[in-house]
Amino acid sequence: MFLPEKNVLGITSVLLKDGTQFTTIPEPQEFLGLENRWYEVKALAEDRVFIEDPTKPSDNPGIKVGRYIRTNDKFITEFTPEGFFKLTFGGGNTSAEDQLREFARTGYPLDLNKYMNNFGLGSSLKSNSTLFVQYRIGGGQVTNVGINVINQIGTISFYVNGPSETINNSVVNSLSCTNVTAAIGGANPPTTEEVRQYVSFNFAAQNRAVTINDYESIIRTMPSQFGAPGKVSIMEENNKIKIKMLSYDNSGNLTEIVSNTLKNNVANYLSNYRMINDYISVETANIIDLSIAIDVILDSSQSQGEIVTNIINITSSFFSPLNRELGQNVYISELKRLIQSENGVISTSNILVYNNVGGEYSSSQTSQEYENPNTRQIKLVNETIFAEPNQIYQIRFPNKDITVSVLNYSTTNISW
Repeated sequence: MFLPEKNVLGITSVLLKDGTQFTTIPEPQEFLGLENRWYEVKALAEDRVFIEDPTKPSDNPGIKVGRYIRTNDKFITEFTPEGFFKLTFGGGNTSAEDQLREFARTGYPLDLNKYMNNFGLGSSLKSNSTLFVQYRIGGGQVTNVGINVINQIGTISFYVNGPSETINNSVVNSLSCTNVTAAIGGANPPTTEEVRQYVSFNFAAQNRAVTINDYESIIRTMPSQFGAPGKVSIMEENNKIKIKMLSYDNSGNLTEIVSNTLKNNVANYLSNYRMINDYISVETANIIDLSIAIDVILDSSQSQGEIVTNIINITSSFFSPLNRELGQNVYISELKRLIQSENGVISTSNILVYNNVGGEYSSSQTSQEYENPNTRQIKLVNETIFAEPNQIYQIRFPNKDITVSVLNYSTTNISW
């Protein structure tokens, strides 16, 4: 089946309902439910799909509990050369449930040859039924819009249970929307060269987890409603795959508080791809919070306040979680180079690094030796702070944990 529009981004839900006399589309709850649902798979030979499990509670409102189910009601999708979106369904005609109904109705032995089409890579669509396809469309870069442009409301599920029906309707009708941030996620289709690069990059994975990189790649493909780790580190010890994860807090900083629902979802999702002798362990990684003291000599003819602000911004960006990964060492010499390149900085004379522990900071400590155990000043080794595979360094509060001291040598007397 071909969808009538171009620029389709993906299928969100497919329902097959008995009957052909429908005059309205199903309610949003039906598209989110399990009844009459058909599922998208990567290949029709697959018989397991990872779906939301509404019977189990989640410890994080933004993360759904996931589980695998077996189903013959499945389809695959692909784009045509003309840019249309195509759905392909299976070729089987009779499900196991249909076979049981027929046996209960007739009482006759079943002829296996009659049901050989069940091996046709999934169920086929039934006659005298209606197919509902819910999908998202985009339009490339031209659909990117600025702030306060999106203000139309589509399908909603909004119910007010108050004592006055008039007030209830007034509340429902008062619903409005706008985008407080720019919508800039749209992108044009990849070029031929980009497709060629993507194909060569993904060919080696073959949809199974053999190497460490395979595991990390598959974790990144887990559907977003089941959560996504902020940072991931994967190690292998004696056929045991150890996955260390971190999440982001509301301020955008890394946190060691990782939802148990997310951990379980990752373990369950990987169970369909792992090697048979691999054991998977999902745990929390360690965050090392730092504070930095920087001594610099500045050009007195320029605005020193502006230069100091720029140095703080450079240091904050250098330690930003967006720019660092688990197990990544901190090269202080690189930070010095970045500061030294700032206009108005004559020299970076010294950089001291401290490990902040406890209270509003993480309780994890660096595995590197301290220069001063009382202040937890970290002893640099060749101007480097080394990280274990399950550790990451960050500055949690840049405004107070980055201090810049300006040294003044103008009154210093030098004798030869």
